[in-house]
Amino acid sequence: PEAARLNAFMAERWGDPGFHLGWLGLPPLGLADAVASLSRLIRTTGMDDLQLASCVTPAAVVLPAALVAASLASNQQAAPLLSAIAAGYEAVYRLGLALGGPDHLFAGGWPTLAVASAGAAVAASVALGAADGELADALALGLATSPRTRPRSEPSRLFALGAAVATGLEAALAVQAGTQGDRDVLDEMAARGTSVLDTAVLLMGYSLTGLG
Repeated sequence: PEAARLNAFMAERWGDPGFHLGWLGLPPLGLADAVASLSRLIRTTGMDDLQLASCVTPAAVVLPAALVAASLASNQQAAPLLSAIAAGYEAVYRLGLALGGPDHLFAGGWPTLAVASAGAAVAASVALGAADGELADALALGLATSPRTRPRSEPSRLFALGAAVATGLEAALAVQAGTQGDRDVLDEMAARGTSVLDTAVLLMGYSLTGLG
């Protein structure tokens, strides 16, 4: 019922109603609203996959971003979509591990929400055919907009997760249009003390600037 109420709200929003999810019983939606709605629907099944080490449930983050972005790509084939999903999964797993996984959860955070914008940005970027430099920019933008709070109620959690995934898609599209991300965002976050990201775990031998 919470997902139904949120989807009804999305159906009444303004925007380009160009993305059709009739097979899910939803009216035509704009891209951001379609991504958010898909994310919430997956999350409410209670069946999305969980990686214990990172405490991240990636399906509700990666699949909506990859599917919607792939619908915009000129090469709408299975291989790029599968690559986008794989890249998104790897990104959210690495980010969740870098956050500390269960430690982040027990400290009051929600790992899935914390990595959602960045993971969605990576998945969408790969689906759009981004070059390595663009992928680094999208990841940086996604990290810059990553939520820092853990909503307590289920409606708040659903709303926040969908919004974060939609932000990731927006980051990927912004980079495709020429926006550059701050690739020093990890170091800056650590220096400000606003993150407990273990950059060695996240990068595993490469740097964001090295992707360009």
